[in-house]
Amino acid sequence: MGVLELSRVARHYLSAALLLPTASAVGQLCQRHLKLALITGFFVSGVLCGPSCLGFLTSDALRDLEFIEKVCLGLIGISAGSELRLKELGNVGKQILWLVLSICVATWVIVFSSTMVLLPKTTLASIVSSDKIPILSSIVATIMLARSPASAVAVLKELEAKGPFATVSLAVIIVKDVIVIVLFSLNLATARLSFHREEESAIITHALTTLFKINVAAALGVFGAFVQRKLFSMKIGGERSQRKIGCLYLVASAAFVFYTSELFGAEPLLACLVLGATKVNLEPNPTKKDFVSVLHDVMPTIYMAFFALAGASVHIDTLPHFFQPAFFVYSARLLSLYAGTKIGSKLGGSAEEHKEIGWMAYVTQAGIAMGLSKSVLLQFPEWAGPFFTFLVCIILMNQVTGPTMYKAALTALGETKV
Repeated sequence: MGVLELSRVARHYLSAALLLPTASAVGQLCQRHLKLALITGFFVSGVLCGPSCLGFLTSDALRDLEFIEKVCLGLIGISAGSELRLKELGNVGKQILWLVLSICVATWVIVFSSTMVLLPKTTLASIVSSDKIPILSSIVATIMLARSPASAVAVLKELEAKGPFATVSLAVIIVKDVIVIVLFSLNLATARLSFHREEESAIITHALTTLFKINVAAALGVFGAFVQRKLFSMKIGGERSQRKIGCLYLVASAAFVFYTSELFGAEPLLACLVLGATKVNLEPNPTKKDFVSVLHDVMPTIYMAFFALAGASVHIDTLPHFFQPAFFVYSARLLSLYAGTKIGSKLGGSAEEHKEIGWMAYVTQAGIAMGLSKSVLLQFPEWAGPFFTFLVCIILMNQVTGPTMYKAALTALGETKV
C-alpha cells in the first residue's frame, strides 16, 4: 500500500470519526423531540452525510470503511448472543418455538403471495421472464423473515428493558435469523439452478456445503469464546487499564472470528452470536462478569458507528421509483407479523397482552437483510440492480419504523427502566 493510498484511507477514517458527534446529536434530537429510537437517529445522520446527500462520506470512503462495519457487526453479533441466557429461557422454550414457527410461516406465505401479484407490474417484468417471478418472490419472502438483532439489542440497552417479553422477543429474533440464513442459501441455490442452468447435483452439493458451513461458524464461535477466556483471565495493570485492555481484546476477537468465518466461507454473524452465547452460558463467573462489563462499555459507540455507516450506504436517489410497490410489501409484512405473532402467542401460551402488541418487536430490519440483498446483487448483477433497490426500499421502511414500534411495545408492557 503506497503513501498516497495510506493517506486516503487515513482521511476516510478521520471523516468517519468526525461523523460520530453528528450521529450522536441527531440521535439525541430524534429521541427527545421526535420520540424515535436512538438508532433511527444514527441511521438518518448517516443518510444525510452519505454520497446521496451531502457527500461528507464518499463511495470510496465507504469501501475503505468496510473493515469498521464488519468489526461493528461482529461485536453486535456477540452482544446479541450474550442476551441468550439459557437458564432464563428454560421456562419459555415453548413460546419461542411456536412464535418462530408461526411468524416464519405467516410471513413467508403472505409476503410471497403479495410479491407474486406485485412483481409482474414493476420494471422487473421487462428484465426477467414470468417463470422466474416465483423464484424472486421466494427470495423476497425469505429476506422479509430476517430481523435485526443489532437493532433489538440497541433498543433493549437504550431502555434498560428487562422482563418476559424482552427475553422471549430477543430469543425469537436470534433464532429466526439463523433459520433465515439457511433458507436464503437454499433460495440462492435454486435461483442459480434457474438462471445459470446449474446441474441439480451442484445444487445438492451447495445445500450440504451450507449446512457444513453453519457447523464451522458454530465451532469458530466456541473457539473465540475459549480464547477470550484466556485473555480476560490475564490481569495487567490497575482496574482502569484492565478495562481498556478488555475493550481491545473484545474488538480483536470480534475481528478475528468475523474474518476467519469469511475466510472459511461460513456465516460470520452466526459465529459471533455463538461466541456471545457461549461466554454468558459456559463461562466462569469472574471472567463472565468482566466480559459483560466491557461489552456494556463499548457497545454504545459500536451502535452509533454501525447504523451511521449503514445509513450512509443508502442511495436514496433511486428509492422513489420503488416506493409504492415497496410500501405494499411492507404493509403485507406487518399484517403477516401480526397474524403470526397472535397465533404463535396463543399456541405457546404467552401472556394475553403479548398477543396484540407482540408483533411490534419483529418489524425492524437492518444489517442481515441488507447483506442478504447484496448477496443477490453480487450473484446476478445482470438483472438484480432494480431488484436490490426494491428490497432496500422495504428494508428502510422496516428500519425507520421498527425500533419505535419495539420501544412502544416494551413501554406498554412495563418492561423499561427509562
